Amino acid sequence: MIHFGFSYVGLVYLIMLFLPNIIWIKNKPADYDVYSKNENKILLSFERFGEVSVCAISLIFSDFNLRTWSYSYIIFFLSFLLMILYEISWIQYFIGEKTMENFYSSILGIPIAKAVLPVMAFLLLGFYAGNSFLLISTIILGIGHIGIHYVHKKELLRKAKKRNDGLKILKIFLFALFLLAVTFITVIDGIRNYNYISKSSKLVSKKGAFDEQLYVDIGGEKQFISIRGKNTDNPLLLWLHGGPAYPDTATTNRFSDYLVDEYTVVSWDQRGCGRTYIKNKNLDPKNVTASFDRAQRDIYELLEYLFKKFDKDEVIIVGHSYGSLLGACYALNNPDTVSAYVGVGQYVSPKALIYSYKKALNKASKKNQDTSYMENCYKKYEKDDSYINMVNLENSISRFYLKNGDFKLKSPAFTSAYYGFDDLLWNSIECSSIFDMNSYVDLNKQLFEYLAETDVRDYGTQYNIPVGFISGENDYICPLAYVKDYYKKIDAVDKKLEIMKKCGHSPQEESPRHFSIVLKEVLESLQ
Repeated sequence: MIHFGFSYVGLVYLIMLFLPNIIWIKNKPADYDVYSKNENKILLSFERFGEVSVCAISLIFSDFNLRTWSYSYIIFFLSFLLMILYEISWIQYFIGEKTMENFYSSILGIPIAKAVLPVMAFLLLGFYAGNSFLLISTIILGIGHIGIHYVHKKELLRKAKKRNDGLKILKIFLFALFLLAVTFITVIDGIRNYNYISKSSKLVSKKGAFDEQLYVDIGGEKQFISIRGKNTDNPLLLWLHGGPAYPDTATTNRFSDYLVDEYTVVSWDQRGCGRTYIKNKNLDPKNVTASFDRAQRDIYELLEYLFKKFDKDEVIIVGHSYGSLLGACYALNNPDTVSAYVGVGQYVSPKALIYSYKKALNKASKKNQDTSYMENCYKKYEKDDSYINMVNLENSISRFYLKNGDFKLKSPAFTSAYYGFDDLLWNSIECSSIFDMNSYVDLNKQLFEYLAETDVRDYGTQYNIPVGFISGENDYICPLAYVKDYYKKIDAVDKKLEIMKKCGHSPQEESPRHFSIVLKEVLESLQ
């Protein structure tokens, strides 16, 4: 995200950038003007434009400032280290011979250090802040500034010995890779900034509006939450993500954008995953405290915090998949503080997996698709219904329904305005499951074990609050047939079931706008 405001970090960087240059004016190499007379006008215009824009942008966005500790500080420290090296390269010049050779000397193997180092430092500062404006301006500055001094050095070395062609090709290749990476990240940050400016930034301009991401002390850990809404007088709505350990706080804005007029929407990275896990990794690296019972207490403590913050005494709970198991349990046991409960892709029973398997097998056989892997997973699950075999079978089934929308994201998480470096670190842990599913699942072993042996009907069917359900017609993870059966069996103050056509297990991701409309209709019909 980008936020306007004074940046003291930007000011420090600019002082570090310009102070040596001011001293240099009276300490130029004797023959520098000979080289500067023939500077390329196009490169010079790039340099001038880059200088002005980088200076302005560095000062007017507060995102460059230091904030609550996260692993994104690694990028900031690298950036600041490059600025320190930049100062050292100038000190070497000022205390040494003031010649063109010394002026264009390298440091730690970095060529044209006085031109390259500040450009690299400001690029990393842009990555740290997720600010595409600084990234683009720095690239423009780099083209002009580094280009000019590269030409100068090339002229200086004309009479020098010819370089090794192999080394030169390698450097060109590495530079091309670096340029490609910078371009990719700049484009991604540009999309993220656009998404924030076009939608989310409108929230903070409203009086009484909330668009806040913060860590809250819950159960001995600092847990990450996001709060979004246009009027704090609106009802509180707590979104519980699925999984277990499938946080979606970075992308809930895709549907909450359409809810913030009527509700204050709170999403939360639950204990043991996402930013919450990364923040507390040193405290609880193996997720010993991440249990279902602890999650219930975490919800209670989170709601205590929210009730106090917004002067409320009740909340609407909306849970997805595993989150619907959490939500149903909490709503059944705490009707005094839960005004309504909605299950999205409601989890009912582990036996639903067998139902989904048979449906998938029947569908695949009609299309003559290879089902050998799925059948092998089922045989293993029949012999041992452990959580590992359950997850493997579920994944094998899902492969046959990707076209129906399951797990299909129209906009990847990393283009979200709310996606941070800690989200990236968690996603890297998730990606490790491709190579080692056991280690990934073991990280939240207690939750997966609980899921593998729990039927929501065992909690009871007497709700003393209004209850709603939203399911995709193509949901083969928590199949609609089981949701319908559960819906018939429960007693509630009022109840409502909505089926979203052409959607799978995650309608909020597959069709966020339509989902928000359906959710509002369900809640309005229940109240």
